[in-house]
Amino acid sequence: MEQCQEISKKALNTSDIARSLANRTNNPNIQAQLLFMEGQYLFIDNQTDRKTYKFLSPSSVKEAFSNLPLSSGFLPANTIQWGMRDACEYLAQYIPPHQQALTLSNAGGDRLVTITIPIPGMLFMGWGLKYWLWSVKDKQLTPESQLFHAPLPNVMETGAICFGTIPYSPCSASNIVKTWDGFWHSPFNDHVVQSKSKKFPKDVRSQLLQLHGKGKKARTYPLSDLISFKQNVSSVIKSIIEAR
Repeated sequence: MEQCQEISKKALNTSDIARSLANRTNNPNIQAQLLFMEGQYLFIDNQTDRKTYKFLSPSSVKEAFSNLPLSSGFLPANTIQWGMRDACEYLAQYIPPHQQALTLSNAGGDRLVTITIPIPGMLFMGWGLKYWLWSVKDKQLTPESQLFHAPLPNVMETGAICFGTIPYSPCSASNIVKTWDGFWHSPFNDHVVQSKSKKFPKDVRSQLLQLHGKGKKARTYPLSDLISFKQNVSSVIKSIIEAR
């Protein structure tokens, strides 16, 4: 009997605490509240003249939210993965090998040269305000495809892109293409130019200028010159998402 009384007292205290917390919010625009209690949830309905309270189990809450519709909408071409985490969209795209124009500059930005070079296939990923870039050798991208450092300046050792002062938008299905185009239209300087090329380990720009000098003879990027990132597509996407 004493044990039953103790349980009832604990339940009563929980209810009192829940009501106290819920009553602190009297904003008429809030139609309902969900409070996280120990081992359960408290749902408060504010849409009537008198607030109503209902305790819910974790499984009930999970079932209710799992029925909410979720759609990515139209995804741009070459998208291999889309998701939501921490209220932010993330996308990963495979960019096939192609000819690409870009502008190189020195540290002060007062010396510019525009070149056109072949670039290898690339994995481009964005999440919130962060973007990453790696190279791939495989013609058909799979989760097990090995990644390599992008042979470009302004891409960190982790694959993170440094945009400098260039404005860019949070990642989403509607603007990731715009961000990709903006990345190529901004000048590439002397930041993070080392360890991107086996032939030119001190400055990858030497490799880019050499490819440009070959003109049409340089149809593809020399894949043997890429330096391994030591991760595959699946593991790098997973590590980024779980690290947030």
